[in-house]
Amino acid sequence: MLDELMRAGWPALSEVDVDGWVARFSGGVTQRANSVMPLTAPAHLDGALERVERLYAERGLPTIFQIGPGARPAELDAVLADRGYALGSPTSVQTARVADVLDAVPDTASVAVTEAPDQDWLDLWWAVDGRGDADALAVAVRILRGGPALYATVRDGDEAVAVARLALVGRWGGLYCMAVRPDARRRGFGAAVLHGLLDGARRHGVTDTWLQVRAENDGARRLYQRAGFTEIADYHYRSHGRQEPVQHVHAEAEPLDRHALVDAVSHEAVVEVLRNPQWREAEAVHPQLGERLRVGAAAHAERHHDAAGVELGQRGRHAVEPR
Repeated sequence: MLDELMRAGWPALSEVDVDGWVARFSGGVTQRANSVMPLTAPAHLDGALERVERLYAERGLPTIFQIGPGARPAELDAVLADRGYALGSPTSVQTARVADVLDAVPDTASVAVTEAPDQDWLDLWWAVDGRGDADALAVAVRILRGGPALYATVRDGDEAVAVARLALVGRWGGLYCMAVRPDARRRGFGAAVLHGLLDGARRHGVTDTWLQVRAENDGARRLYQRAGFTEIADYHYRSHGRQEPVQHVHAEAEPLDRHALVDAVSHEAVVEVLRNPQWREAEAVHPQLGERLRVGAAAHAERHHDAAGVELGQRGRHAVEPR
């Protein structure tokens, strides 16, 4: 059930059935919408693997599998590891009753809830959580609008400071795109947007909610624990390390403009990438991207007098320790 909920909550632009596996394609924007959901075991495992690898290669995309408790066959994760697929993005899947969350989370701010994202919503979400250029954002908008959903925005004065999306799938609501502007964090806006979104969802018959949160995101996990969410499953991705991934990044500029880069990429995103356990492999494929991110990290740290960030930005690529 969870796999189907998540599939409907973040729908790919196109899907291809491969003997019981669902290969999803969305122009390389988000792993979730560009990965294989192995729902049932194929009759011929090697043949199915070769076919999905060919399908993704034809589109210029890395082959990625989403591996959770329902992945079939049961030994698929081990098979992929043996074929050189790298493990990444461990994620916790959590659920809660909407009524319990509303009881636990205070209603501390006015929240606007709509059935479509406006420009302020998109601008804030992409600035905080986006991973790409204007073309990637256009694809992301098509994913957002691929199914019914509610969009919540909290404002501080005239400016949006927190947003979130709730996919509507029957009596279930899937929480996505939770984003709080960096300079507005730790002021209760995350809790406020969560409360407002679920309060609006009740009018659509939603009684239960689910979310996915990265395992290392301690701040978000604490918020969701206080709100009454309980982990019921987890998953991770396996990506084909021998294929060059599609990158949706800002075009290279010469000479390298450090401050323009800082404006384009959030410090949190830069640090997250640089400390990711898979970064060394990705950086080996894209050394220019690696240098661009490191320069951005150092420049941002210099602006904000962050000695640790300066060190992270200046360290050699092979000296970076994963979190």
